[in-house]
Formats: sequence, structure tokens, C-alpha cells
Amino acid sequence: MNDNTPDLDSLKSAWQDKYQAKKLLQTNKANANFQIQQGDRFIAQNQLLEAITCYRHALKIDPNSGLARKQLEQAIKSKKLPSDRVDSLPTAKKPSKNSLVVARIYLQQARAFTAEGEWHKAIAACQKALSFNSQLAEAYKIWGDSLQRLDSVIEAMEYYARALEIEPNYAEVCLNLGSLSFKQQQWQLSIDYYRQAAEIEPNCAKAYRNLARVYKKLGQQQLMFDCWYQALQIEPNKASVAEHCQLAKIMLQTGKVDRAIACYRAAIKLKPNLASLYLSLGELLIQQNDTQQAINLY
Repeated sequence: MNDNTPDLDSLKSAWQDKYQAKKLLQTNKANANFQIQQGDRFIAQNQLLEAITCYRHALKIDPNSGLARKQLEQAIKSKKLPSDRVDSLPTAKKPSKNSLVVARIYLQQARAFTAEGEWHKAIAACQKALSFNSQLAEAYKIWGDSLQRLDSVIEAMEYYARALEIEPNYAEVCLNLGSLSFKQQQWQLSIDYYRQAAEIEPNCAKAYRNLARVYKKLGQQQLMFDCWYQALQIEPNKASVAEHCQLAKIMLQTGKVDRAIACYRAAIKLKPNLASLYLSLGELLIQQNDTQQAINLY
């Protein structure tokens, strides 16, 4: 055997490492861009200190962001603050064991208030939890959820950003940011966040359903149907038999026979006694030269 023959396992591992590095870079850039946009919103409202905080977070996530650095410098000049005062971050103290326990109790309380729709009380509980442990991403997420319910959209986005800063792979936060971006008609940003959620959790049907909604709004039907298909493959019970059959026909029109077959199989699981489903599936299997499976259906 030639010693120069590449090791397939090593190549596969190197490819996976490269993919993960690229994915992390994309996630960081998306989060940094969000912080910059958030900072720009605060600038528009003349809330300079809040904007400075956002630009600083963006640089912490992506130190190579020239735009974040430029915006930060301009904001500092506008506020007439010394750079060292703005750039310095207080050193976070490691919470004690007792503090972690107390923080968890308040976080549990925040969850309960959220379930009851007590948004102001949920925020108060989050504040208490974070005072004992500032690294609770879920507390920032619940805080953002509560602000969203109180129609404080811009403030909600700020707390979602803080949650992502602590836990970049927080799929639920990405979903919420996607939905907020959708409401603001920021279509590409919405797509980016939904895609990010789907990458973090490949079995997140909600991410694909929401993507389908954005693509529908943009009139991009093929992408809409592709996302709809992905969502229904994960959660087939979310659609009726008729919807599965309709999607199967659409997949056939675009030449995606395998996906059409999958749609009919999902429909059969929902309604196993409907003979027409077996006939439709059988015809497709015959087209695919899978005669034996077709015979078994009949």
C-alpha cells in the first residue's frame, strides 16, 4: 500500500473540525452584528450609554469587527467619556455555592410567574436571580420574554443578546430573535436567526416552520416548501393527511420523488386505513423501480 494514501478517518475529522470552526465563526458574526444593530437603535433614541454597551459586547464576541469598533469610538466621542471608563469591564466574581442555590430558586420563581402571565413579577425574579449569579442565560431569556409580552421589543432584544453572549447555542433565544425580526420586517435577519436555531437543534421543527413563513412573505415558494417539508418530517402530526398529500404533489412537480414518497409515508402513519394513500405511494415506488415494496403495499 502507498504510504501517501490519505487516512479517510483523519480527513473526515479534519473536515468536521473545519466545519465546526466555520459554524462558530458564523454564529459569532451573527451575534456581533445583532449587538451592532441594537447599538444603532439606541443611538437613534439618544441612549448613548446603552449603545456603548452593545458595541462593547459586539467587540467581545468578534474582536475583529471594524464596524463595532468604529461605532463604539463615535459613541464615546458623542458621550464625551474617556475610553478607559467605557471599555473597562468589572471583573465578575465567582458566585458562592449558596449564591448558586438562591439564584436557582429565583429562576424557578421566574418560570412560575411566566407560566401565570405575571410578566412584571417574572422580571423582578430574574433580577434577583442574576444578582446572585450573573451567568444565568435563562434568566436573561425569561426577562426578554417578559419584556416582549409587555411590548418592549427593543429592550427584549437587548436581554436576548445578553443570553446569547453567555450561551451562544441557545436555540430558543435565536427563535425569539427571529420572530422579533420578522415583526420588524427585517427578513434576512429573521432568516439568519431561524437558520441559526436549526443548526443548533436540527430537530427543531418550529425553526423550519418559521422559515417557511418568512419565505412565503418573500414569495420564494420553493424555499418555503422545502422548509415546510423539513418541519413536517420532524413533526408529521402537525399537519393533516391532506396537507401531507398536497406537499407530496408539490415535491413531485419539482422532481423530488424521494420527498414525495416520504410525505405519503407520513400520511399513511396518520391514516393507515386510507387505501388511496397506498395506491399513490405504490405508483411512486414502481417509478423508482422498487417493485417489491410496491407489491407489499398492495
